[in-house]
Amino acid sequence: MPDVGEHHLSDYLAILRRRKRQVLGTAGVVFLISGILAFVIPPVYRSTATILIEQQEVPSAAPQQHAPQSAVPQPQERWSHHALE
Repeated sequence: MPDVGEHHLSDYLAILRRRKRQVLGTAGVVFLISGILAFVIPPVYRSTATILIEQQEVPSAAPQQHAPQSAVPQPQERWSHHALE
């Protein structure tokens, strides 16, 4: 015989089996109330945002870097004149 203070999983399962009606009834009522409230309470959508825009500080001694014209890809014709004939 187990000690008085010692409980096993089978003891808790036996309690749940005996109280099945109360457990299912409570879960059903909670489910029903939450479902009703989900449809009755109007949805509220709220959003806030803060944008901080700071001016970029570029030192005047920084060299200006530009890509040479030859490094910039040039658009090419897709169709040759002969392909359209």
